[in-house]
Amino acid sequence: MHLEVSYDDGAPGTAPRCGAPPTAGSPRLDAPRTTRFVTLRAAARDRHGNSVRQSVVRAFGLK
Repeated sequence: MHLEVSYDDGAPGTAPRCGAPPTAGSPRLDAPRTTRFVTLRAAARDRHGNSVRQSVVRAFGLK
């Protein structure tokens, strides 16, 4: 599985950093101070070659 976050309404994003144990695998979002919304993208593929990609523009807002 691959995750990306974008802080500018869906422009190409970056992979979020993941924490160290015991939170390994939990993404950490380091948004710039001026960010108002976060876009999320996920992609996954199984061993049979089936795949899925999902994008959610403005998935949530930041204060």
